[in-house]
Amino acid sequence: EESESWEVGLRQNLPDDSGSVAVTYFRADIENLIDSAFDFTTFTSFPAEVDARTEGVEIELQLTPVEGFDTYATYTWLDATITDGFYLGGFGGGPGDRLPRRPTHSVTAGGVLHGDGWRVGAEIRGAYSRFDAAPSVFIDDYTVARLFGDVRVAQNATLYGRIENVFDSEYEETTGFEGPGIGAFGGIRLLFGK
Repeated sequence: EESESWEVGLRQNLPDDSGSVAVTYFRADIENLIDSAFDFTTFTSFPAEVDARTEGVEIELQLTPVEGFDTYATYTWLDATITDGFYLGGFGGGPGDRLPRRPTHSVTAGGVLHGDGWRVGAEIRGAYSRFDAAPSVFIDDYTVARLFGDVRVAQNATLYGRIENVFDSEYEETTGFEGPGIGAFGGIRLLFGK
């Protein structure tokens, strides 16, 4: 797999260090993009190999409305197209068709409340207009939420935790592959040599 990519963007800081706005255009030309495919007639797996072009725009907003509270939001529009070869033996499309399994619209937004040695936050992320295979297989849109936080308990130790998919939403990353349900994770980070 080989790719050549570039991007160009602008960032504008807002007055009084209250945040920033950024817009970025990106493009990548990919040769020999490899993905796994499954043939339901022979029940075997085989690689799907195509050339593709991906391009899009990302818009990012960061705001600090009050001291100790940061918010952020990111929107990405993606156009991913097959330029050569046939994805999934043609079932997933050929030259000029949309590259499967790449959402056209992606959104992330969240907020973080923080103080001296601690922080707690919430975030949502979503993927929309998700094409999976020709001629018209689309995966349902999804939005999931997470909660996270950490607290410094010593000079070199921080307790952390997070809850993923807070509302236990049912969704698929790819057709037939369910996203994980609600999950809780935690631990301690130790920093040595400081």
